Amino acid sequence: MMNSQSTTNQQLTVSMEVTDEYMVQEILNDGTEIYKHPLNMSENFARIIQRIDFDKLSTILSNQDNNNIGPKKDFEIPEIQMNVSSFVNPNQRPSSFCQLAPQFESIKSKIMNALTNISVMYDVMKVAKEPDYLVIEPVAKDPNRMTDEKPITVLVSKKKAIAQAAQLISNALDRLQNEANHASRSRIDFHTELRSMRQNWRLRKKGQNIIGDLSYRGAWSNFSQPATFEVIRNENQQQAGQSSLIVNTPKTLEGGNFYVVRTVKGNLQSNTLFEPLKVSHPQLQNQSNDSQWQTRLEIAQNMLFNNELFKRLAHESVLLKLPIPTIAAGNQILAPLFPGLQLSINLCHPSSQSSSTQYDSVNNNTVLEHTLYQLLHEIHYKNMHFPLPRPTSVTLAINSAKYVAGPRAYDKKTLGQLAQNETILEQVIQQAQHSMLRLRTMCLIDSLAIEIQDPLIIPNWNYLNAPNQTSVRVDLYSYGYEGFSSCRTSVMLHIDTKTVKAIMKDGRVLNLSFESQELRHLLLNLVSHHQIVALQSLAKAMGWKLVSLNSSVGVGKQEPICGTASSLVLISPNGDRTVAVKSGPHSGIKVKLSSSPQEFLPSNLVSNQQWQQLNGQFKIVDWQRLPGKTFVNKMEYMMACLAIKSS
Repeated sequence: MMNSQSTTNQQLTVSMEVTDEYMVQEILNDGTEIYKHPLNMSENFARIIQRIDFDKLSTILSNQDNNNIGPKKDFEIPEIQMNVSSFVNPNQRPSSFCQLAPQFESIKSKIMNALTNISVMYDVMKVAKEPDYLVIEPVAKDPNRMTDEKPITVLVSKKKAIAQAAQLISNALDRLQNEANHASRSRIDFHTELRSMRQNWRLRKKGQNIIGDLSYRGAWSNFSQPATFEVIRNENQQQAGQSSLIVNTPKTLEGGNFYVVRTVKGNLQSNTLFEPLKVSHPQLQNQSNDSQWQTRLEIAQNMLFNNELFKRLAHESVLLKLPIPTIAAGNQILAPLFPGLQLSINLCHPSSQSSSTQYDSVNNNTVLEHTLYQLLHEIHYKNMHFPLPRPTSVTLAINSAKYVAGPRAYDKKTLGQLAQNETILEQVIQQAQHSMLRLRTMCLIDSLAIEIQDPLIIPNWNYLNAPNQTSVRVDLYSYGYEGFSSCRTSVMLHIDTKTVKAIMKDGRVLNLSFESQELRHLLLNLVSHHQIVALQSLAKAMGWKLVSLNSSVGVGKQEPICGTASSLVLISPNGDRTVAVKSGPHSGIKVKLSSSPQEFLPSNLVSNQQWQQLNGQFKIVDWQRLPGKTFVNKMEYMMACLAIKSS
C-alpha cells in the first residue's frame, strides 16, 4: 500500500526474506542435533551495521572539508535516493558520498532493503489503523429471515464448520503419512540396514570392501578358522521386502551343524563305530543363499562355535586318563560311563537324503547337549570377566585362594586341589553318569512300589538339585496306621555320579555302588524290618506284652540275599497266648502261635494255677487267610481275638 503523496505510476519493490533451514550447531553423543535459529530482521540489521567502519568514514569527511574553499558550514548526511515514497524527500540533492566510497555499495543495498521492509510494514499498519483506507463492515443479513438467530445457533454452526475443516485436514494428513510409510516400506535403504548390522556384528572397511568378523576373538578364543564375511550392496533389489545387503560367508561355514548326544548300550562293532550319523535338523532345512543375512550369520557363527567345541572335546579326550580310554575319530567321541554303557557325542551336518533319520528319533539328550554349549560359554565369559584382585595391586586372572596360601600354610595336596580344573568332557561325563544313575534309581523304586503293595513305598524327589547330585526321601507307610509314629520308616538317598549314599532313620550312613541290586537289597531289608516295628507299635496300643525284639536273627535258615531277618515275640494280656513273628527280606513273614492248656486239674504235684500258664508247642498260622487288607490289619484282628479270656 502506498502513501497518498506518492505517484500512482511509481512501482513498489517489496523484499521477502526466505526462511532458511536451521543450521546444525552441535551434535551430541547420542545423535541429538541442536539447531541454530536464523536471525530475525532486527538482528540481521544490527549485524550489517556492525560491519561499517566509522573511523574510515570520519577520515573521508575531514578530507572533504579541507578540499572545500569558503566559509565552513555544518555537514549534513546526504539522503539516499530510494523508490519508496514514504521516505522520499522532494528536495533530493545529489551526493558525492557514493562516488567517494564505492566499497559501501553492499551496505547501501542491505540498508535500502531493510528500509523497504519497514516502509511496507508501516503502510500495512496505517491502512489497518486509519478508516480512510479500509473499512470493515458486518455482513448484511438475509431479508428473508424474519427472526434473528440466537447466539447458541451461531455457536453450533461455527463449531460444526470448524469440525468439518479439521476433519478434512486430518484426512489429508493421514493420506500423506500412508503414502510416506508405503514409500519407505517399498525399498529398504542400504545405509540404514548397514547401520542395524553394525549394532550386532563387527564390521570394518578394507579399501572399497566391507569385511565382517564372526570369530570369538573378543573372548580370547584361539580357534583358527576363516570367520570373515563380506557385505555388498544388492543392486537387483526389486521386491518390496527384499534386503538391500548381500552377505558372502565362507564355504566352510555354510549349511550349519549340530550336536547329537546319546547313550549307547552294549559293545559297538568296529566297522559301524564311526559311520556318519544321517539325521536332519528341522531348523537347518531349506537354507539357501537367498535367506536373510541375520539368519545366515547366526548359523555361520553357531557352526564356528560348534567346531571350536568339538576341537576342545577331541583334545581333552586324548589327555583324559580313565580306566577305559575314550575314543575320538571323525566327528564322534565315545566315553565310557558304566560297564556296558557309553556316551556318544556326534557333530552332525544336515542331510537332505530321503533315508536320513529325523532329529527327534535319535534319542538325543537335549540336557547334555545344552550342557556342552553352556560350559564353553562359561569359559568365554570367564576370559572376559576377571574377578577383582585382592589386593588390587596384583595381576588379574589368578585364583584368589592362592593369595592366602602362604599365611594359611597350605600343604601340597591343598595346593593341588586349588590348581585342579575340570575339563568340559569330564564335566559332561560326570553329568551323564549322574543322569543314568538317577534314572536307574527311579526305575528301581517304581518297580518295587508296584511289586510290593504292603507297605506303601512313596518316594519324594527334590526338584532343586545340583547337576551332579540329587536327593530323594523314600517313605514306607502301613496303610490305615499312619497315625502311629513307628508305622513310618524313612530313608534318605543322595545320588552322586558313581555312588548312592543312604542315610537311615537312626543316623547310620551306607555307601552303595552304582549297582542297582545293592539298593534293592537295602529297600527289601527296610520293608521286612518295617513290618516288625509296625507290629510292635500296634502291640503296645492293644496291651500286649513285648517279650523279645531282634532286628538281626542269627539262628535259623540264612537269607539268600544280603541282609538278615527280624523277629518279635508277644504275650497276650491274660498271659495264655504267645505270638512269634519272623520277617525276612526274601523268606517273607511267618507267624506262629502257642497257647496254654484250657482246663486246670489240681493235683498233689501241681497245686497252683500259675504253673499251668506255660505255653505248649508253637504252631504256624496261615495269616494270609485272616481277614484284612494289610499285614498289620490282619495281625490286629488276630490279636484282638486272642486277647479274649478263654472260658
